[in-house]
Amino acid sequence: MKKPPKSNGLFPACLKFDLKMKLSLLFFVTASFVMHASVTYSQKTKISLNRESVTVKEVIDEIETTTEFKFLFNTKAVDLNRKVSVKVRKVPVNIILDLLFKDSETTYEIDDRKILLTKTAPNKTVAITSQPTAADLPVVQIKGTITDSNGQPLPSANIVEKGTKTGVTTDFDGKFSLSVSNENAILVISYIGFDTQEVALKGQTTIKVALKESAAGLNEVVVVGYGTQKKHDITGSISSINKNAIKDLVLTSTEQALKGQAAGVQMTQSSSAPGGNASVRIRGGNSISAGNEPLYVIDGFPIYNDTASNSTGVLGNGQPANVLASINPSDIESMEILKDASATAIYGSRGANGVIIITTKRGKTGQSSVTFETYYGFQQLSKKIDLLDAYDYARSVNADNIRRGRQPYVANPELYNPAVPGALQGTDWQDEAFRVAATQNYQLGFSGGDDKTKYSISGNYFTQDGILLGSDFTRGSIRVNLDRNLSSKFKLGLSFSSSLTENNQAKTDSDLDANNQGAVSAILYAPPTQAVYAADGSYNRFRGPDGNFYVNPIASLLEIKNLSKTNRTFGNIFLDYKITKDLLLKVSFGGDQINVKEDYYNPASIQDTGITAKARIGVNQSFSWLNENTLTYTKTFATKHNLTALAGFSRQKLTRETVTAGSERYVNDILEDNNLGGGATANLPGSSVTDWELESYIGRINYGYNDRYLVTLTGRADGSSRFGASNKFAFFPSGSVAWRVSEEEFMKSTANVISNLKLRTSYGQTGNQEIPQYRSLAALGSNNYPIGGIIGSGIGPNRFANPDLRWETTAQFDAGIDLSLFNNRINIVADYYDKRTKDLLLDVQIPGSSGFVSSLQNVGSVKNTGLEFALNTVNFDGEFKWKTSFNITFNKNEVLDLGGEYERVVGGGSASKQITNTGILRVGEAVGAFYGYVTDGLFQTQAEVDAGKAMGQPTTSVIGDRRYKDVNGDGKFNENDRTILGYAQPDFFYGITNTFSYKNYDLSVLINGVQGNDIVNLNVNAQTDVNAPESLNRWTPTNTNTDIQRHTVDTRLTNKQVEDGSYLRIQNISFGYNMPESVFKNTFVQSVRLYVSLQNWWTFTDYKGYNPDVSSFGQDNLSMGVDRGGYPSAKTFLMGLNVKL
Repeated sequence: MKKPPKSNGLFPACLKFDLKMKLSLLFFVTASFVMHASVTYSQKTKISLNRESVTVKEVIDEIETTTEFKFLFNTKAVDLNRKVSVKVRKVPVNIILDLLFKDSETTYEIDDRKILLTKTAPNKTVAITSQPTAADLPVVQIKGTITDSNGQPLPSANIVEKGTKTGVTTDFDGKFSLSVSNENAILVISYIGFDTQEVALKGQTTIKVALKESAAGLNEVVVVGYGTQKKHDITGSISSINKNAIKDLVLTSTEQALKGQAAGVQMTQSSSAPGGNASVRIRGGNSISAGNEPLYVIDGFPIYNDTASNSTGVLGNGQPANVLASINPSDIESMEILKDASATAIYGSRGANGVIIITTKRGKTGQSSVTFETYYGFQQLSKKIDLLDAYDYARSVNADNIRRGRQPYVANPELYNPAVPGALQGTDWQDEAFRVAATQNYQLGFSGGDDKTKYSISGNYFTQDGILLGSDFTRGSIRVNLDRNLSSKFKLGLSFSSSLTENNQAKTDSDLDANNQGAVSAILYAPPTQAVYAADGSYNRFRGPDGNFYVNPIASLLEIKNLSKTNRTFGNIFLDYKITKDLLLKVSFGGDQINVKEDYYNPASIQDTGITAKARIGVNQSFSWLNENTLTYTKTFATKHNLTALAGFSRQKLTRETVTAGSERYVNDILEDNNLGGGATANLPGSSVTDWELESYIGRINYGYNDRYLVTLTGRADGSSRFGASNKFAFFPSGSVAWRVSEEEFMKSTANVISNLKLRTSYGQTGNQEIPQYRSLAALGSNNYPIGGIIGSGIGPNRFANPDLRWETTAQFDAGIDLSLFNNRINIVADYYDKRTKDLLLDVQIPGSSGFVSSLQNVGSVKNTGLEFALNTVNFDGEFKWKTSFNITFNKNEVLDLGGEYERVVGGGSASKQITNTGILRVGEAVGAFYGYVTDGLFQTQAEVDAGKAMGQPTTSVIGDRRYKDVNGDGKFNENDRTILGYAQPDFFYGITNTFSYKNYDLSVLINGVQGNDIVNLNVNAQTDVNAPESLNRWTPTNTNTDIQRHTVDTRLTNKQVEDGSYLRIQNISFGYNMPESVFKNTFVQSVRLYVSLQNWWTFTDYKGYNPDVSSFGQDNLSMGVDRGGYPSAKTFLMGLNVKL
């Protein structure tokens, strides 16, 4: 007995050496980028200007676009609309500033490339001097830290002693040191996007200042498709999640960070297994048979998370591996969720399901820093399913076997009677199979930079043991992000990531197969009267109540090799070229290489006599390359007209190859699948090659007038190889407008109450290309047939061509409001949307005379309408701080058309329970409707039995059997009496986050919930299983007052198996302590944070299964909400440490 080895660990010795070499090279390259600073930029840079009667703002803009100078100021300190004339040739910037602010109340301070503008007494100007006078010499040293209201450091904030030219900027960690003239000096502190603050020292030598965001939210930047925008200029619907929202969460995969964090985004953890996949829906599902997952854009590279496509299928573990788990969540800087057509149309044929833009951490100007982050924790089963103990099971199974005409399963149930001294305890298979499992994470990062070069390098090691024996996940990764200003016109950037993952998988989220090897299902159904081990220490071998061999669940978990290894390397390199001060060219090249190898070995030793060992190996490798070229034109006309125009061309191609092989009948298990030739019988091998290509032309215009009236027009033309010859290209347009009402003159009197008010609306079209390749083409398939007693092979047509196959197109209308009150203490975002998808891709029946059964065609439509509401409040903002974030989404899904059909039965079921389908697609109903029979009590008399048989009740019915309701009231019982039993899609879902801080302590509580959804529970149920606690209340001649039928024969899906799936979960509670800075005085340590966290510790639900957040069929839109042996969720306790050097 053994657990399969992990293939010599994640990093073999040679690989360790290679990684060290690579890291050394990367550090060397980075160091060469940041060797030393050049001569002061302000001293060597000469500027020429010839402007007549222009505004101060226009002069500042021209200096910023033609040089590397950046101006820092509060708009109240500078009269930007004042008219000036400047005519100079090749002079330093201080000469221009002297002319520009002569006879004004504005003074300046130059720090290399930064120019700080502040307000002083009238007619006062300040020039740069090389040496201060004796009167200027400072006498008091001040140290401090500048942060935002969340306690996050603000690098490059400006600190100036009021009334002097003495000033500095903060480093990367918001720290500064400044010499001032006296101990009662006043410091003027400013930062872009924040209110300028004056601080009187009053004898203090160490200060900590938290700046407040300005009422207008000045320059907060949000990442959008192919660029960035200031938040107040956005006309579409976009939600943001920053690194602080996820810093204390245990995340094995990137998309898990979305849970409860953004309105309109529903994340279902399809499988809670380590490395398990998830399903994400943004504003509901748009498609029936095509993909419904959003497009992920990671540092500019688009990725679609189709979990099934990155598996060879040899493992057959129920849930495919999640390739997004190969990306390290600790590298995330921010996530932007693009939801409406205005935001997503720039991605055209891949934007219908929404877009999630992930930006990883990059270097910033300032002091270099080293960060080390780690946590270690324990996981355990959050909930056990109630089952009968050995004594009650023995009585229940014997009674059921007798009713079925079988022999009693347990010869003497009294051996397990706890009332009898010395009784046998029996086996709790859940206790045997589930364990307390460790999880740990280690992250080391290096970041920093100057005005020329910025770098961010990180390495990560993460491992998670599953709570189910035999399951675990391990990831090692490195990431390198570099930015280099080659000159005033050229900028070079690099994003690179590489990871290795190993995932030992238990077969879960699946039904019992022929060998009873669906791990969770086998645990639940295993007889508690059977032991795990025999007297000699070997695995116990036994048969189930039906007389068939039952594979020992523990032996299955520990002895079956089920290993998936993924090696992923992706990244891109880009070059920015500033053609003119207003025109920027960006060219990027990227690639994404994924190699997946799956190993499976099932030894004969744990199986029934005559069943041989099986081995299989699968390899799946894919490579995607991307080239994008964009031109961006940015111009301000007459100070009030702001125009940004984008045009571009993109091309992407992906090629995927898959190979599978296997064999059976091994002499021994020593080499497992490492020697397929050792099997006496070879399985039929398989191989495939697929590819697709996308060619795109993009354009976008953003126009703003006087920062009040905003317009965005977007269009993208996509050509895809996936569609028919007649429809290779399609155009996806969108338009949006917004009105910043708060900027109007008539709103000025309300400025103290209404900080910001913006109304916006949008309409546009996006597409969905996520269907298998080549479906528009006729296809040939292999056929075997006998000739003269010998099996021959040939090829023949197996698919009908459809040259008219085209995109699924989603048209979306959105109307929203952004409202901020009381100096941004209350922020509200609300949206109404209406999405309608037409030309749904469905398999449609065609005449048999064609030689085929069905053809994929564009028919049908579906719609989603909904309301989103997000509220962010600053409840307390003193020494004690309390902030709340709340979001809630109401979405209604409806099928509008099925190509002439009214309904079709769909949805995965359970072979062992003989339930073929669980759902129905019906016009006027939501996708994900459960479909089955309604029970109507039990037959209590022979007269009832006879009457029931006469109307079509099962012919085998006897007293005590199940009776079904005549739903349609036609006096007959048949399949027409099936009805909708519930809905997988909820009425609404929500998330609430509260963050508290007091001095050095902080507390964060994240709650998420779903309301109004149902789950088909195909696990333990008294209708079908003898080990459910309710089985003790079955009908007998002496126990007739019950609704539990006399035995377990029931092959229909009924209302008894559909349960309320609503839940409220306290997803995370994190408590942290930041050690005082005084502890590290005169050391190289800058900060230390300790924290503890509870994750998924409390869930409030009426659902009887392990986890209400489940969908055993993964991303399948037609089988959502079905629980069939799902991997249980774990509750986690962890301790963490963050150190910054």
